Amino acid sequence: RKNISIDSISEFSTEPLTEPLIPVPPKDTKLVKLALQSFKYILYYTKVIPQKNPKIYLTHIVDLLYNNPQLRDETMFQLIKQTRKPPAAKESDKEKEEEWLRRTWMLFVVVVTVFPSSRNSEVWIKSHLARESKSHIDFVSQYASFSYIRFSARCSLGKPMDPPSEIDYFNKIPSQMGMGFQAFGASIYEQIWNQRRTLLRLPIPFYLYLMSKMLIEKGAEHVEGIFR
Repeated sequence: RKNISIDSISEFSTEPLTEPLIPVPPKDTKLVKLALQSFKYILYYTKVIPQKNPKIYLTHIVDLLYNNPQLRDETMFQLIKQTRKPPAAKESDKEKEEEWLRRTWMLFVVVVTVFPSSRNSEVWIKSHLARESKSHIDFVSQYASFSYIRFSARCSLGKPMDPPSEIDYFNKIPSQMGMGFQAFGASIYEQIWNQRRTLLRLPIPFYLYLMSKMLIEKGAEHVEGIFR
């Protein structure tokens, strides 16, 4: 019963939501409850609300979004909310609040790796990720850039990732940002991302460079056929 600004609704919060960020049919009470549950899971996983085993809530979120596709946009906007204007921490709280932000970005990477958004929401989510990729906080910039790459690839496919058989796979996704090993089944942008440290000046995927180099060395440009 008090006035609340749009900014305060769309900025970081330590408190659970009382209503979804995206309107849902008023009679769909189940969907409303699930949307509020999704935000609680985010608070639990990111340790904003302490839990004994926060890791399990990542699986809860992923399962929720597999089973309820209509919640995917809502959850992504909840993650945007939690990565917008985190509180100015006191010196004694900085380490704790940095962990909140880092874990929120880790969760963001997982969600956009596994799920696309609706076409209507895609541009808004990409806009947020692009803006945060220029953050002065290094890990935010890195996670936001990688999230943008993964999200673009997932939206271009237009369907969620097939549920993996590997145990604990989803918890391993954030570490893929720094591993730089995936070449096949990854977008061209991700391949460029993976080789950025060792081949900064190479503007094409390294495998394409190797194939072209081999063909030229074999004199393929002088031979009739499909490669020419």
